[in-house]
Amino acid sequence: EDRLFIIDDFEFDRPLGKGAFGIVYLARFKKKTKFTCA
Repeated sequence: EDRLFIIDDFEFDRPLGKGAFGIVYLARFKKKTKFTCA
């Protein structure tokens, strides 16, 4: 099954700053890897 990421796949932490498209938050992937992204 091919699936894109959805908002519920992530845990959001603190804001990192403001960008051209809005506020950028630190987020972690909830499942297995705890992959960190912004």
